[in-house]
Amino acid sequence: MKNYLVESDIELAAIEWLQQAGWRYMEGPEVHRSLKKVVLENLFENFLRKKYSYLSEKTLHEVLQQFLYNVGGDLDHRNRDFHLKLSKGIDIAWKDDQGKEHFDHIYCVDFENPLNNDFLAVNQFSIEGKIIAGRI
Repeated sequence: MKNYLVESDIELAAIEWLQQAGWRYMEGPEVHRSLKKVVLENLFENFLRKKYSYLSEKTLHEVLQQFLYNVGGDLDHRNRDFHLKLSKGIDIAWKDDQGKEHFDHIYCVDFENPLNNDFLAVNQFSIEGKIIAGRI
């Protein structure tokens, strides 16, 4: 028996804890997506379609773009922009087919009904960035 912790011990304990809290788990190589993308866009789009089923395809696409592409000249500012959207949501406006204007506030997480979210814990999640490739 070893008398010390290694990173993998902590990782496995965290995964087990998340699974007990209702999260699904996948290993990074099992997740099929572009390595340049951090967000699992298909899961995110499915969530938005379910929660905001009244949005048109065009409006849904605009909402996706607002959440996925963050403003800022550097990583710190883009992360802050995303954090604001994650925690406070975004305002949207659109016109329906009859030209009537609609307004709503959209969240990328269902804070009122947490079981409506599809939380996924992924370890060894590879990402290809502009400078280096890495795993988180």
